[in-house]
Amino acid sequence: MENAETNNAVARNIDANNSLDSVAKLCHNQIVARLGDVLVRVRGALQVDATRLRELSTEMEKYADAHNRYLALERETAEHEKSAHALIALLGPKAFLNVMKHDESGVVGDEIDIYPSAADLRDRTPLWEHVRTYLRFVSEVQVNDVVMFLKWLGITCSRQAVESAVKAHKETFAVKQRGRERFISLKKGA
Repeated sequence: MENAETNNAVARNIDANNSLDSVAKLCHNQIVARLGDVLVRVRGALQVDATRLRELSTEMEKYADAHNRYLALERETAEHEKSAHALIALLGPKAFLNVMKHDESGVVGDEIDIYPSAADLRDRTPLWEHVRTYLRFVSEVQVNDVVMFLKWLGITCSRQAVESAVKAHKETFAVKQRGRERFISLKKGA
């Protein structure tokens, strides 16, 4: 029986040695070692990225208020440019030049782009937008007064054309009838 136990012990030792040899071969295999090194490098790179993200987030918080203020100023600038273009289109080339000549501060010439030109802006602007721009300066007006003003600025139009423009843009204009007279105004928010 001792012999059988010895043989079993020898067999177990051989199995254990074979297992250890195969594990040892894997541990010294260059591919396994490289995979382990890569994993360590990936983990390190991820920690560097996470650390830098934390730093960037902290720095971005410092500038968030200034950035949001800049965006608000950018939106406001766009609105004023849009308004200036509408006014230039309404004035047309001759009246716009006259405004520039009488601008003692020089701000109109300095701040208003010369492109697109007043003539180009006027050509691209539909009648209803001219009416809307005019109504920014009067609370309520009769259609004939709008026609007279636009013609005075050199914009070709008729009473029917203005009434049609107003009717086509009900979301922008309010119309009130007083006796036989029609008055138009801008709706709130238009």
